Amino acid sequence: MSGYFTDTINHVFSEEQAVTADAISTNVIDCQSTPTLRDLGILPMYVEFIVTETFLTTVDITFTVESDSTANLATSATVHASKNITLASGGLAAGQRFVLAIAPGQNVERYLGVRYNVNTDATAGKVKAYLVPHAAPSIQYFADGSSIS
Repeated sequence: MSGYFTDTINHVFSEEQAVTADAISTNVIDCQSTPTLRDLGILPMYVEFIVTETFLTTVDITFTVESDSTANLATSATVHASKNITLASGGLAAGQRFVLAIAPGQNVERYLGVRYNVNTDATAGKVKAYLVPHAAPSIQYFADGSSIS
């Protein structure tokens, strides 16, 4: 876990969330009740994604950072950042990470969350996603139980 904000306030969207079908992140952030997010429209923020379990089949997933007036992101959510990644590109193996930027000056609605659009079937695969105040440093992540030599 990156732990940038997670020590005092829950800025975790997904923690080992299985993403085998379309889904919303396990958690959304209520921007009205989160003091550290008051400047979200002024400062750039980032969502860091870490693949914690390899996606076993050929998959194509679009990761989207969205905000909405409802916690389930169901009433015409505002898209702030989006990235499509496929297994063929090497982006969905355990240990892979990527960051999506939320540009400053965007109109962020009350609830901020992540949407996973699985464009082809997935039989396995898990993701962590966190809101971070700056682009995370280049860190190599390894799947649990990996042998490092």
